[in-house]
Amino acid sequence: MWNRVVLLVAGVALGWNVVNYLVAPAERARRHRTVAIVAALAGLGMAAWLVPTSGAGGLLLALFVLLATALVAYAGHAREASKVDEPLPRALPPRPEVADPRVALLLVADGDPRTYDGPGPWARRLRRCEAAGRPTPHWFARPWALARIRAAYARLAPTETAEGWLGGVAAALGQALGPGYAAEAVMLSGAPSLASTLSRLAEAGHRRVLLAPVAGEDALPDLLRGEITRSRVRELGVQVTVLPSGPDAALSARLDGRLQALLSGQDPAPLTDLAAPLVAGLAAAVRAALPADTG
Repeated sequence: MWNRVVLLVAGVALGWNVVNYLVAPAERARRHRTVAIVAALAGLGMAAWLVPTSGAGGLLLALFVLLATALVAYAGHAREASKVDEPLPRALPPRPEVADPRVALLLVADGDPRTYDGPGPWARRLRRCEAAGRPTPHWFARPWALARIRAAYARLAPTETAEGWLGGVAAALGQALGPGYAAEAVMLSGAPSLASTLSRLAEAGHRRVLLAPVAGEDALPDLLRGEITRSRVRELGVQVTVLPSGPDAALSARLDGRLQALLSGQDPAPLTDLAAPLVAGLAAAVRAALPADTG
């Protein structure tokens, strides 16, 4: 009886930690690989121990139990790694003690984050790709796709990611608009969430926030409005406006191509050539949306 328990425990540990090894950040992946190897050796050792008493039939049965249990554990955890948690209701942000007179400008895109920190951002982005009818890896194979993304990230500098690049765009846009603006980048699928960023800006004393949806699905403006409502900053009197310019089609296509490249473990195409026209277009959109005396 106890030998079957050992095989079941070893199989669960093997399958579960294979997924963890594939999807975890690089600094934690080695630990999960070690646990998976130990579990596999424990299961194989138990199977070999049964040979003198049960013969080849016992060995085959033990290996079947080990592999079947590992497969079930892998499948369950692979599906869990693809799960998108529903956001919890947010508390009302605290009222600011000081006021920041600058207009906060958030450039929002749905692209690759600055670092690979696990499956969460990618699960959210792939869920939106599925909703848009674009092909995505099946949940059973998704851990391997995430492992390829992690391998590609090992070759990417943070400034070469979409979030790093958009942060540079935000800095250039802030300089173009002048000291009356504070511009930063937000990845819709990353952390912190847009709602958390809006809450932080409200707590810092910003009373006017502009959201610029620079790249993503056609439904991105609607997603932004949902995040505004979830942030509850309007209950503090913060005025939040979504710029009517909408996502840039060329940038959205480039970011989608980057996603497909990362899923294949390839280096994504750079975004450098899109920075200057994006800064110019956003600067014009901001000046059209606000009175001239805010600059």
